[in-house]
Amino acid sequence: MNNLDALLAGGQVLIANHTAVDHTINAALLYGPGVLATAGAVTAWRCCRWAITRYEQRKSDRADRRHYTAVATRLNTVADNTDRIIAQAGDRLADQLLPQIYANDIHEGDR
Repeated sequence: MNNLDALLAGGQVLIANHTAVDHTINAALLYGPGVLATAGAVTAWRCCRWAITRYEQRKSDRADRRHYTAVATRLNTVADNTDRIIAQAGDRLADQLLPQIYANDIHEGDR
């Protein structure tokens, strides 16, 4: 199936390339080289802007993943600590848990 997909994709690229070359030749014959140079400059500008946008999006996605991983690690640590404290003696639970709650300032909200 992959070979068929590759063959179809190659055919689409060939058709797109042939169409682009055909339109370029028609434009050169009809409008002259000035229009072709302008079209080339616009195309280069759009391709560069597209590449920059893709790079910035990937960088942003990487930062988001890093942030979500840090939050998940923090939640995992809190859950592990809570399990450890609950497993200890029940009378000392409030004595140990309340100072940690006040130290972590749980009312601060999401970070």
